[in-house]
Amino acid sequence: MRTVVFAVVLFGAVGVATESQPPAPTPAKTGQAPQQESGHENSEAKTETNISGQPVTITVGPSPRQQQTNEPNQARTEQNQNTPIQWWSIGPTIAIAFFTLGLLGIGGLQYVTYREMLATTKAIERASVSLESLDILRGETTSDRTVIIGLKNSGRSPARIVAANVSFWAIEATETENSVTLNPAKDLPDVPQYFDRQFSPPAMLVAGEVSRWDYPVQHLTDHDFAVLVLAPGDKRRLWIYGYVHYADPLTPNQVRKYGWAREYDPIRSQQTKVFKFRHFNKPGYNYAD
Repeated sequence: MRTVVFAVVLFGAVGVATESQPPAPTPAKTGQAPQQESGHENSEAKTETNISGQPVTITVGPSPRQQQTNEPNQARTEQNQNTPIQWWSIGPTIAIAFFTLGLLGIGGLQYVTYREMLATTKAIERASVSLESLDILRGETTSDRTVIIGLKNSGRSPARIVAANVSFWAIEATETENSVTLNPAKDLPDVPQYFDRQFSPPAMLVAGEVSRWDYPVQHLTDHDFAVLVLAPGDKRRLWIYGYVHYADPLTPNQVRKYGWAREYDPIRSQQTKVFKFRHFNKPGYNYAD
């Protein structure tokens, strides 16, 4: 009986000792791919304890699916690095780039040409107002004078008159301490002196139209008085000058300015018995834009 009990105890002890021993490691396969070996190198080793208190080493590495995914990516990267540059494919790209630059250059030239043509068209078709004629009409009395200004629109668009002026210059005043001496003027001042008066110029000049504007002279200044008493052939000097500001439909927001100056011609006036004027060129008086 003791022999049987001893055999049972000895058999149980052998069984427990056998279960407590860790499993033998599996030998590595010599035919494993390099990618798999690199995957094992990146694996992590963890040590845990089993139920009986014996240490057990567990190796945690990438899954077989992750290894299969990384292998094609690594092979593709190595293939791209080893692929030579295909110069024959760069040539068409460079040609397309130069062709695109050429198209941009042609487009820029066309835009510049269009702007120049547009400016030329506006210059040809716009309104252009100028002085066509200048006369002094004598009335029934000696001091009855009317200045008649003829304005012409030589452009191809109607001109809307914005402002106009007519001024006279005939007297030079010399001031002393106690008096002022008036003498006939010898020249126009360097800077035009436009006298503010009430004018009624034509509101509109159509293309090719000549419109006459009458201004009855009033004795407001000494220059006006010189015009009122002047007779054709008198040797005194007289200048009539002014300006016209206008706009046209092509450039409605741009006000164009035209200035003019004329000098009384006593010789021709004496011969014809009517007032005659000639163009007087002085900076600041004759201008157009």
